[in-house]
Order: sequence, then C-alpha cells, then structure tokens
Amino acid sequence: MDPDRFVHKTITFPGPTSRLAGLDVALQSIEDLLTHARAQNLIRLEARLKQYGNALHPDDVEDEMYDVERINDQLLPKVLIGGFIVVLWSVFESCVKDLAEYTKNEKQGVFGLEELRAGDFLGQIEKFFERMTGMTVFPEHDIRRQLEELKSFRNTLVHSDGNTKDLPKGLRAKSSAEYRSRNLFLCSDLHHKYVVPNIEFAKLRFTLINDFLLEFAERLYKELHPRKLS
Repeated sequence: MDPDRFVHKTITFPGPTSRLAGLDVALQSIEDLLTHARAQNLIRLEARLKQYGNALHPDDVEDEMYDVERINDQLLPKVLIGGFIVVLWSVFESCVKDLAEYTKNEKQGVFGLEELRAGDFLGQIEKFFERMTGMTVFPEHDIRRQLEELKSFRNTLVHSDGNTKDLPKGLRAKSSAEYRSRNLFLCSDLHHKYVVPNIEFAKLRFTLINDFLLEFAERLYKELHPRKLS
C-alpha cells in the first residue's frame, strides 16, 4: 500500500480498528479481574472460617460458602461479562453507522442508514449497503445468524436480566449441563431462571464482531476507493 493510501485508510476512513483494540484490552482486563477477585474471595472465606473455628454452626458455614460461590459464579460475571456483551453490541452498531455515514458522503447519497425501514438493524444495513454500493453485507448466512443471536441475547440481558424464557432459540437448553456447553451458567432466584455468560462466551462473541467488522470494512474500503490502474 502506498503511503497516501495508507494514511487515508488509517485516518480518513472510519475503520473499526481502534474501537476493537480497546474492547480486546477490556476483555483481557475483565478476565484478569475475575481471576483475581475469585481467588481473593476464597482467601477471605478461608480466613473467616479459620477465625471463628468451631463457633460457627454448620449451617452458617454453608451459608458463608454459598455467598462466596454466588459472588464468584453469578454476580461478578453477570456485571462484568454481561456488561461487556452490552458494550460489544453497542460498538458494533456504532462502527457500522460510522461506515454507513462515510459511504453516504462518498456516494453523495440522498438517504442515510437510519432513514431506511427494515425489520431490524441487520436488515437495515443489508438494504443500505446493497443500494449504495451493490455489496452483499453478509456473504455467509451463518455469520448473520450468529450476529442476530448475539443481538437477541444482548436484548435479553438488557430487558429481562438474562431470563431463560427470553433467550434466542439457539441458546435455549433444558439443563444446566446443556447451558454450560453453550458457555452460560444457569441461575435461579425466587422469581425466575436466568443465565450468566462466562468469559469464553464473551471471547467467542468478540471474535465474531472483530472478524466481521475488519473484513467488511476492508471490502467496503476497496469498493469505495479502488486502486487506480497505472
């Protein structure tokens, strides 16, 4: 790539690289934080049990152990990993909207992404980029399916706290073991059953978003700025 084209692609073109790099660092930090917090909580539990010794009733010991287990396996992943999933989808939408606005300006379009009516955001971007550039946004149907599933899961976290009744079909299961195979931890309280994603779930979805955005941005750049033949 010649220097002018490199500068243009890196600075002028609103590629997703910077935002994706930030998410990558955040995900690594979340994994480190969870590992450290879990270890510290177990150390504190061991210290409390050692301090009180036989003064604690066996039921109280069981309660103490349950509380730490709940914090380690449910509460911390729910806030940190669940929060990451919400941000991940937000970054995805923001990156695509930036690319759409850039495309509109380059093509001197009379309509923008948000002016198109479609069944959902993925349908909206399919229509927009096909009309503006003739590009197929999702050459692989399975990628679109996985993104649709991620969007639905994000909505389940935001609107119903991960309630199993609202999970997308591909993530529903009949047992705790089945949920674990999907990298989800099944939890329950007095009112509902819900799932909490583990770090592997987040890594796989980040890879999905990362790979799609980089590949699509590369194709879009080549479509909008083809190399001039010498």
